[in-house]
Amino acid sequence: MVSSTRPLKGQGGTILPIGNLVMRRHGAVPWRFSGDDYRVAEGGRGLQGNPVAAAWDADLAAAMVDRGRAVHEEEVLDLLLRDLAEGCVSV
Repeated sequence: MVSSTRPLKGQGGTILPIGNLVMRRHGAVPWRFSGDDYRVAEGGRGLQGNPVAAAWDADLAAAMVDRGRAVHEEEVLDLLLRDLAEGCVSV
């Protein structure tokens, strides 16, 4: 996938250290993975661990702490699928 000519899209949930690595090492582009996205996401489980800064969005860690919830991909699946159906994300 990395050797593809298409940009990588990252939707890594609350796994910020892995997201930072993938974004930095492979030039992935965040997909629904910003502080603004996080604030409007519904659901989530109690946030655990220490905040980690997201290299691509200085506001994401603060948004996570403000909500106190970990939002996972399955909780925003309808939104992700809609993006794909509407062609908002190339795969």
